[in-house]
Amino acid sequence: MTSTAGAPEERTFVSTLIEAGIKPGQRSITLAIDEAANPLEIEIVQIARSVLDQLLPLFLFALCSAGLVARFGATPGKLLLALRLVQDNGELLPFVSAVKRETLRILPLLVFILLGAPLSTLLLAIFGSGDILTDLIEAITVFGAPAQVILLANFLAFPLFIILWWVFPFMRWRGQTIYDLLVGCRVIRKSAHRTTATTAASAS
Repeated sequence: MTSTAGAPEERTFVSTLIEAGIKPGQRSITLAIDEAANPLEIEIVQIARSVLDQLLPLFLFALCSAGLVARFGATPGKLLLALRLVQDNGELLPFVSAVKRETLRILPLLVFILLGAPLSTLLLAIFGSGDILTDLIEAITVFGAPAQVILLANFLAFPLFIILWWVFPFMRWRGQTIYDLLVGCRVIRKSAHRTTATTAASAS
């Protein structure tokens, strides 16, 4: 049990491994425990809870946006710009398709959250103080590449993914983003939607 001035007492369990050899080394694992000596929430559980706390608002946002798209054909931003989201046949998206579209729209954020916590853990292990986790990281390879190379590749690939997913379609705007193409919908002006509906009604 340890405590510092002005801070509450902290109970910890420390397991130490002393390596024999020419240059003896020492590795330690420390776990926080309660009064009954039961381990408290370990770091991986804290990371998982943090990821879930970040994912939940995103999914709620996607569901709300999908509801607006399915009901009105537009989110508030599109309504202000007199834009409408329709299927290739000119009809509004059904709710399931709208959910798929809105989930794909926030895909870079989902990838960032899901990979951010493991990558942060890798960073701490690689550049932090030496412990057993560092030795484990040094042994990890993917297709022969060490963990450090995988980490660097992820940090380089993620900005490229954002540019491809969010920026590039607007640089060459054709009424569709990549996720619009995947769902089979497009963004049009409200006036164009009325003209299409009028034409269809006249033809019928």
